[in-house]
Amino acid sequence: MVGSGGAVVVTASAVVVSSLESPLWSHPEQEMPQLELTDGLSWSASRASHMLHRLELRGFVHRVHSGYGRARVVQLTPGGSAHLMKAFDAHGRAFRTMLLDRLTERQRTTLLKVMTGT
Repeated sequence: MVGSGGAVVVTASAVVVSSLESPLWSHPEQEMPQLELTDGLSWSASRASHMLHRLELRGFVHRVHSGYGRARVVQLTPGGSAHLMKAFDAHGRAFRTMLLDRLTERQRTTLLKVMTGT
């Protein structure tokens, strides 16, 4: 979201939810084993458990038992997906405001060439 003076403000929960984006968003049915998610994010087991518990309380993820001992599956909820989309929008605005809007047309062209390898 945009704060006073046009500064881009991103909530901590948006940052955490967006860190889940790649593994959960691209995974079939937007769910995956908690251990796989933890390893993919390079989080410790205790940090993952704590963060996922907080996200679960906010309604962004849902954890269900997988049927194998204590293993759990993490699912991105519709609320988590909506929050993630807000984080994407805020990130896009910040990128434009902090970088693209400050570049000349020539610099933008050069950046595009570097990013696309053309």
